[in-house]
Amino acid sequence: MAKLKNCFLGGLTGSIGQNTCSVLAYLYENHNKAASLEKVNRYRLVGFSVKSRVADVIAILQKLLAGDGEKESFLALKTVAVSDAAAREKLKAFFKTVQCLKKVVVYERTELALADSEADVFINALSGSSGLEPTICALTCNMRILLANKESLVMGGSLIKTLLAKRGETIDEVILPIDSEHKAIQTLSHGWRRDQVAKLILTASGGPFWENELADPTPEQALAHPNWNMGAKISIDSATMMNKALEIIEAHVLFSLPYKQISAIIHKEQVVHAFLELTNGECLALLGANDMRYAIQGSLTYPELMKGTYKPFNLTDHANLTFQAIPKGRYPLFELACVCGEKGGAWPILVNAANEACVEAFLARSITFNQISTYVAATLERYEKKNVLHTELTSLAAIMELHNDVKRALRRHIAAL
Repeated sequence: MAKLKNCFLGGLTGSIGQNTCSVLAYLYENHNKAASLEKVNRYRLVGFSVKSRVADVIAILQKLLAGDGEKESFLALKTVAVSDAAAREKLKAFFKTVQCLKKVVVYERTELALADSEADVFINALSGSSGLEPTICALTCNMRILLANKESLVMGGSLIKTLLAKRGETIDEVILPIDSEHKAIQTLSHGWRRDQVAKLILTASGGPFWENELADPTPEQALAHPNWNMGAKISIDSATMMNKALEIIEAHVLFSLPYKQISAIIHKEQVVHAFLELTNGECLALLGANDMRYAIQGSLTYPELMKGTYKPFNLTDHANLTFQAIPKGRYPLFELACVCGEKGGAWPILVNAANEACVEAFLARSITFNQISTYVAATLERYEKKNVLHTELTSLAAIMELHNDVKRALRRHIAAL
């Protein structure tokens, strides 16, 4: 693979976005110390996108620019995107006050900023369905994609594979995962043929209610993940285990294995990120600390390896590791979404859209935590009667039309309660 260095970051202010900045800064300063990377241009951030958190953006940029903005750094911004209009104008005003940012072009849509950025690699850390269109844009611009946005593959996996096939490329040549589970699988499966792999096993923490199940959790309780510092949407998905179902669908798309060969288990310590079971009965595991920088840096420098700023993993710090099967019926939304993945067609798009609408409603306190799975199940039943879900959607427009239709209908239904 070519070594690609000019980066566009979708989702600057999130935990993955900020960890990515930390990795980029480290690589910019230190990568020439690695002999195998001596002839490669330094890593640079040429663009980013955010939704509205402009105060956080300015604080991050001020820190990265080291005050006067004249110090050499990995920051080489050309384009940015801010979807909220008021936040966009505030960021434009800030750019006018910093000499090295005065020529940065500010767009409303991520796709426009991405296409104009001349980036080599798109780091997609966007939340939910908002990540799909930028992923397609990056593909059309021939960028490599470092993917933390699993919804891109849940909603558009078939479309993405079709687009790549027309170019004579496979998904693993263009898309590298930067969530810990799929990065672990990629590492573990290196060198093994598909027919030598018996099973992929993802690990799950069980969320905040695994050991202390609550009858009717509040948003604050559901957001308190025991191991990871994540955004609101993915934290709720972790509490319902929807996130693990989405990861199973993503693994099916990324690694081209049937669903019967992909599963998940509860591992509350989150030290083992995935297992790879071989056909001879051996089971390989990848262990690492709960630090996203492992996966981010590993995919940025792939296939090279470099020492990072994070603390190396120490096995003696983790003497007691536990593994348990996911009890049937404990996480109804997990089971619903896995069934939708196996059904294929438009089912994954439907269940993802219904979940997004319900998570929004729960965070707004319009529905309870337990009603998330109830309303998702009811939505699946309504759309099944329309008999349109077994057809593979072959265009971005068709995918987004169904997604938006589901969310609008469910929002109206919840508002009418």
